[in-house]
Amino acid sequence: SKFLQQPETELKIVMGEPNDITYDNKGSKFFIYTNTKYNITCERKFEIDQNKMIVGFTSKGCFWSQEAAKAASIYGMII
Repeated sequence: SKFLQQPETELKIVMGEPNDITYDNKGSKFFIYTNTKYNITCERKFEIDQNKMIVGFTSKGCFWSQEAAKAASIYGMII
């Protein structure tokens, strides 16, 4: 993900506020973004360290339409 090693503020500028925020026992925070399209739920999870930098990313159930791919390229995201 293009967001790796970027500050969490950059993620919020592009993706907006997360649907959920969770924490682990190591002090990391996880921003979770979910949406549903065609009855399929897409979840994108970003791990944010104690310095508020994005250090991990996972996704499941997500696919890109041509419109989403074009929007992502505008924001410099790698898909």
